[in-house]
Amino acid sequence: FYIVARAYAAAWGAVGLLAAYAIARRLAGAWAGALAALLLVVMPVVVCMSHEGKPHLPGAALMLLAVLAAMRYVESGRSRDRVLLAIACGAAFGMVLSSAPILVLIPLAELLRRKRPAEALLGTLTGGLMAAGVYLAANPYILLNAFANPDVLRSNFANSLAMYEIARIGR
Repeated sequence: FYIVARAYAAAWGAVGLLAAYAIARRLAGAWAGALAALLLVVMPVVVCMSHEGKPHLPGAALMLLAVLAAMRYVESGRSRDRVLLAIACGAAFGMVLSSAPILVLIPLAELLRRKRPAEALLGTLTGGLMAAGVYLAANPYILLNAFANPDVLRSNFANSLAMYEIARIGR
C-alpha cells in the first residue's frame, strides 16, 4: 500500500508538472513553460508531497488542470472546455477540501468570456452543478449518509470544520 500510495502521489506530481508547463507556455512561450515546470518540481512542498500518500498534491495538480481548462474556455468558448473546467474544479474539491477556492474559476471564466449577465449566470450555475456532481461522485458517502445516517455526516462536517478553526485567544 505504501509504495502504491507514493507512486499515486508522484504520478499526480507529473500531471501537475505538465499542467504548469502548459499554462506558462500558453502565457509566455516554451521557455516560460520549461521554467515553470522546473520551478514546480524543485519546490520543497512539491518534493515532500510527492513522497506522501496524501491527497494534497493530486488536489494541486487538479487545480492546475482547472486553470488550464479555464484559460482554454476563455479563449475558445467551446463547451468541451467549459465541461473540463467544471470537472477539474469538482475533482480538485473532491480530492481535498482545501481546494475549494478553485471553484471561483467557474464564474470567473464565464465573466471573462464577455457574455451577457444572464448567459454568465446560466454558465456559472451549470458549471457549478457539474462540479458538485463530480464532488459527490468522488465522495459518495456524503450523499449516502445525508439520507441513511445524517448524524454521521454532521459529525464528519464538525470534525472537518474543527480542523480549519482559527485558534481563539484565551483558550
